[in-house]
Amino acid sequence: MPVPVLARPAVAIRSRGHRSAGYGLRVPGVFVSHASADGEYVEQFVSNVLQLGCDLDLENGDLFYTSGADTGVPPGADLMSYVRKQVGAANLVVALITPTYLTRPICMAELGAAWGMVGDDKLFPLLAPGMKRGDLDGILPSLLIRFSNERDALDQLHERVGNAVGHHSGTPTWGRHVRKWERAVDDLAATLPAPQVASVADLEKLEEKVTQSDQVIDDMERQIAELEQQLSAVSSLKDPVDVARAILPTDHRNRFDALVAQAYKALQRLRPIVREAVRWDVLGSEMPWPDAFEDQGTHRDAKKAYDDGELLGGSADDTLVPDYGFAKVSAARDALQELMTFLRKAAEPELFEVFQAEYGMPLDLKKRQVWDTLLTS
Repeated sequence: MPVPVLARPAVAIRSRGHRSAGYGLRVPGVFVSHASADGEYVEQFVSNVLQLGCDLDLENGDLFYTSGADTGVPPGADLMSYVRKQVGAANLVVALITPTYLTRPICMAELGAAWGMVGDDKLFPLLAPGMKRGDLDGILPSLLIRFSNERDALDQLHERVGNAVGHHSGTPTWGRHVRKWERAVDDLAATLPAPQVASVADLEKLEEKVTQSDQVIDDMERQIAELEQQLSAVSSLKDPVDVARAILPTDHRNRFDALVAQAYKALQRLRPIVREAVRWDVLGSEMPWPDAFEDQGTHRDAKKAYDDGELLGGSADDTLVPDYGFAKVSAARDALQELMTFLRKAAEPELFEVFQAEYGMPLDLKKRQVWDTLLTS
């Protein structure tokens, strides 16, 4: 609902260049509230209607608007505090309301402050052509709102500006410059930027990005803490293997151990002969049929698995391959491939050094002893 207008004493017209002792700043006769994104529209209005048409003297402080290089916030001043004081001290507040203006919290704060602090007689809102008075429902009463291309509204503004600064420009001067504005205003309004209002989906994406950023920061802080811990541990070590063990990230070693455990568990669900066929396959070959004379037991197991369908004939008559149509067989293959991909692409050099030191063999699953140590025994 609209901000109630409190009774206020009449504000005396200040002479040009008046400096308020209470605020310690130059008090403007006219304050222009606007959205900075509406640059050309605002610049043309200020230039043709106010500066030239109403003969405002910028050097003497007749006018304040934040986009003006010579009329805005002084360097080092607090923006909101300075603007709030200017709004309250001005004799007239001209609000150039555009679609973008309505989406800017600072602009709406200026508008509300102007109406609440200076009242109807000191506030002059002008809607851009093409907007609707209903756009300001609940913000300002419709009787206050005029359009910036209405000549009678502009003439009324001319009179109000003259009263605010204590002098009026002549009719010929006003007429010449206001006509320039009238010729340009509709085209300028047509080029005003469309306000960028975030949708619910946009806000959800932004929240997701913020959450992801927080997670990245948490990960970085955790890594920094781990590096500091490693540095502290390494500082007293001399043996290269001890150094490698100390600087190997804990989560990295944990990942390796977890992948080994996952592959081991998946392989244990298979009969040994199928397990062996999977090993041959993931290492890039096909398992030969076990010799019926030299290893009758293994040959018998292979034939049983073949008859049950867990093994299939390979590309040659004397080879076998796993049937990955069985879920437990494909699960074992997938677990092994994940472990091998980790070792090939993600494993830190220190992991290989530590494994070599602990087991006395290179960390290479193609080597039978390494395979059996990690995945069979």
